[in-house]
Amino acid sequence: MRSFLMFVVTLLISVCESSATSQTKAIDDTLRSAEKKSQMAVNFYQGNHDSLIDAQGYFTPDGWSKFVNSLSGFLDEEGAPNFTQSYRRSGESLDVRRDNGMLYFTLPGILEQESKNKYGGLSKAKYLIEIEVQVNEATGKIVFMKNSTCSASKGKESCR
Repeated sequence: MRSFLMFVVTLLISVCESSATSQTKAIDDTLRSAEKKSQMAVNFYQGNHDSLIDAQGYFTPDGWSKFVNSLSGFLDEEGAPNFTQSYRRSGESLDVRRDNGMLYFTLPGILEQESKNKYGGLSKAKYLIEIEVQVNEATGKIVFMKNSTCSASKGKESCR
């Protein structure tokens, strides 16, 4: 009887650990996918409408609308960006949490922007950035994304 009881306890512990491991893996998979989508959304090319529109499927309709509105004044009459933007991640996601079916995280990184004027002049800028992201866990779609830049310090690769 004692052996049987030990067997049952061991089995229950094993099942609980397995369940916790697969739940953690699911969160990690959702986070990695959302990180990739977020990074792709902030990379686009001057005059290339498709480079911006390619990310639309990563967002909910309302999330996409808010993202495009954040670019207001920086799109030409056809909706193409009037600058090139390139994001490079500088560390692991920060402030990762789940709440009511939503996944929240912040991506630290370096954002480089470049713009060519009609005379061939080129302007460049480089920023430290944090991208706040909210993702619907059920759909994997971005509900909200906001870029915040901060002052760059020599050798620093994060706003924190």
